[in-house]
Amino acid sequence: MVEVQVLKAKCNHCSALFACDTSGGGTSIYIKHINKHCRSYKPTDELQKVLGNSGPSGDVKNMLVAKGWSQEEAVEGIVEYIVLEEVPFSVVETEGFRRMMYKVQPRLHVPSRRTIVRDLFNMYDTMKNQLKREIHKHRVSLTTDTWTSMQNLNYMVLTAHFVDDEWNMHKRILNFCLISSHEGKEIGKLVEQCLVEWGIEKVMCISVDNASANKVAIEYIVRKMWKWPNSKIVMNGKFMHVRCLAHIINLVVKDGLKRLDTSVDALRNAVRFVRSKSSKV
Repeated sequence: MVEVQVLKAKCNHCSALFACDTSGGGTSIYIKHINKHCRSYKPTDELQKVLGNSGPSGDVKNMLVAKGWSQEEAVEGIVEYIVLEEVPFSVVETEGFRRMMYKVQPRLHVPSRRTIVRDLFNMYDTMKNQLKREIHKHRVSLTTDTWTSMQNLNYMVLTAHFVDDEWNMHKRILNFCLISSHEGKEIGKLVEQCLVEWGIEKVMCISVDNASANKVAIEYIVRKMWKWPNSKIVMNGKFMHVRCLAHIINLVVKDGLKRLDTSVDALRNAVRFVRSKSSKV
């Protein structure tokens, strides 16, 4: 008997093998493999790079670079657009947006709002982990404030400030959340929870206004930081509490204006009288 050896060809993208015979080794089997099974294949027009700007127009560091196109980067750009412009997720399903995207890039498959939401959370987790690693290398200063909305809901925001290795100042909002009350202990608990969540151990100071509740909150945080296993508190927290200069100036100006209330009221009445007169007079 004569042994027949079947030659095989290998896919350049995923190393799959195909028989090279006249019955089953035609071009149709390769096309079917590329379209349905080969996950490593990318069309030539996606791999082809063209010259373009490295950033948005007006960017100081903008320069001419070779750039390619991909569906993933295009969707990432749509997510960034929604975040920066604060538009609803449903904008990707509007007729005008899809027409615009088709004219900008006909190959782009515009995703649904559910896909955009999922990609947004994935991007948030990635950026949060990057920020965690960056903050962990530096000593940070914090600012926080609380206020009540028109719906009678209490909110608190916590912002971190730090200088990187290249002496660039950074400002990052770490937390924006509801708080049960404006009491000092509640503020301190929420700030402590945020510091633990972000893994922040090196705190230089916390800037707040002159409310008595903030003093209680800072004292609570200092006591808790003393008990941390890897506590890196500076001078036992003696200078942890930094009072907001803008708030102090505001109090000074208000106190000074109280002595001029009569003159200020008279000036306001004169302006109100002039504005209320008809332009035809």
